[in-house]
Amino acid sequence: MRKYIKALRFLRVISFVMSAIFFALLLGAKGGAVTNFFILFFVLLIAGSLMSKAINELEEKEKIRLLSAQREQFYRILENPEQGFTPPTALLKSGETCFLIDYVDMGEVVTESVRTYTGTRLKLGSTPVYLGGGKSVANEKQENVAYGELVLTNFRLIFVGNMRSIDLPLDKINGVECFHNSIRISQSGKNKPISFNTVFNPQLWKEAILVLSDQLRYDCGN
Repeated sequence: MRKYIKALRFLRVISFVMSAIFFALLLGAKGGAVTNFFILFFVLLIAGSLMSKAINELEEKEKIRLLSAQREQFYRILENPEQGFTPPTALLKSGETCFLIDYVDMGEVVTESVRTYTGTRLKLGSTPVYLGGGKSVANEKQENVAYGELVLTNFRLIFVGNMRSIDLPLDKINGVECFHNSIRISQSGKNKPISFNTVFNPQLWKEAILVLSDQLRYDCGN
C-alpha cells in the first residue's frame, strides 16, 4: 500500500503544479484561450484534491493495518520470547526480552512561579508601577525534556534520551493512561507522572505494560 500512496503523492504534486501553471497562463490569456486555460486549471485542481482525499484514506487504512500487526507481534513475542527485538541503544540484561520500541518525546510536569498583582497599575514613563500587593502563584505545565528511544521489556520500561534517561522497573509502575498519541506513567513513591509523547500506538503500550506487569507479579508469586 505504501507504493500506491507514494505514487499518488507524486501525481498530486504534478497536478497542483500544473494547475498553478495554467492559472498563471489564465491571468494573461485573451479570447478563447481563457476558457481553455480555466478548464485545464479547474480539472487539475479537482484531480489534485481528489488524490489528497484518496491519500488520507489510504494512510488511515495503512495505520490501522500497522497497529494491528504490531499488536499481533507483541503477543507472538509473549508466546515465544526468542522473537523479541534487539534495541539499537538500550542494553538488555540476561533473561530480558524486548517487546516494543518507539522513538518519543519525554514530558514532565514542571512547576513555575507566576507573579500576580492586585491593585492599580500606573505608568511612570515606560516603567509600570503597581499600587497594591502581589503574590507568587505556582503554575504547573507539561514540558518535553528529552527525545529518545522508549523500550519495553518483561522487566523494565527504559527510556534512553538525548537529555534524560530512565530505567523504571515494571513493579514500580502503579498506573498507565493512554491518550491520542501519548502515554502517562505513574510511579510508586513519585507524585508527578511521566509522559511519553508522539507514541505511535499508545493503546498497545498501555496494554503491553499491564500484561507484562501482571505476568511479572505472577512469576514472582510463584
